[in-house]
Amino acid sequence: MHLRNLRAILPVMIAVFLFLAACGSQPGQGDLREVTVQLRWYHQASAAGHYTAAEQGFYADQGLAVSFLPGGPEVDVIQQVLSGKAQFGVTNADTFIQAVGEGKPLVAVAVIFQRSPLGFMVLEDSPIRSPRDFVGKKIRAPLPIQQTLRTMMAKLGIGPDQYTILPNENDLQHFYDGSVEVWGVFVNNLPNQVRKAGYEVRLILPDDYGVHTPGDVIFTTREINDHDPDLVQRFVFATLDGWYQVFEHPEEAAALVGKYRPEFDAQHELQFLLTSLPLINPGGVRVGDFDAQVWEAMLADLVRYGQLPAGLKWQQMCDPQAVENYYRLKVMPGE
Repeated sequence: MHLRNLRAILPVMIAVFLFLAACGSQPGQGDLREVTVQLRWYHQASAAGHYTAAEQGFYADQGLAVSFLPGGPEVDVIQQVLSGKAQFGVTNADTFIQAVGEGKPLVAVAVIFQRSPLGFMVLEDSPIRSPRDFVGKKIRAPLPIQQTLRTMMAKLGIGPDQYTILPNENDLQHFYDGSVEVWGVFVNNLPNQVRKAGYEVRLILPDDYGVHTPGDVIFTTREINDHDPDLVQRFVFATLDGWYQVFEHPEEAAALVGKYRPEFDAQHELQFLLTSLPLINPGGVRVGDFDAQVWEAMLADLVRYGQLPAGLKWQQMCDPQAVENYYRLKVMPGE
């Protein structure tokens, strides 16, 4: 090769070499560790932080390839994690505590919804005004809602034999015609759908009756938490990055639901998300943090009403280390 020709192609060769070197330095899909998350409910905006972390590459930056399993009333999130089908799960705090009380080796590693999105929906013209009026009624209450319902009723001195739980009721016509008057719902979701259909509703909130239950607790097995804390930290870091991105760009985050559920209603999911954000970051508690007062009160209620054995401490079932490391190591927006 003539020297003149070599000089002509040398810059191109160097550029190609640098490009290939750069590609080689980034983890490819095959280098990422596969992780499965069992969601609490169907694909919807309540998981927007997870979707955003995946879409924006936050999980990949932590060396993870994360996939999501939809939940729903027929899915036992606890069992999915215990069986190894998922490494992480998302469920309500009281459901998680009940599982630990039954001896299941689980550890909570982050809290997304600091305030509970659970409530009970009745038609606006219904004579039902408080949980005391639930006596003798059929109550639509999927598995994630049942523990909150039982605790609320027990605080009012109402036993489980004084009302009927319908765990698999999903036909809204039964709500509209009054055959199932009380519906346990996530207040940031189904009530919006009912109002859109032309019905006015009233919400009865457990918070108003002294039942304060965080929602969307991220948990894993004790084995993973004890023997692979690096995995837990990487997953928590990326997930919290995802949620902070959601706060900055809620419209884009809500639209991501369509990637996992193509028939989604974009406007509904955006409204869902906007009404969820104050529950995720209500002030006074950072996203992901464990509110010790709330957890201690939950445990006390569950023990008082015979739903949990005495002696359990929230520190025995929750490990805030990954969340604490996140805020210790990360530079947050505005800092």
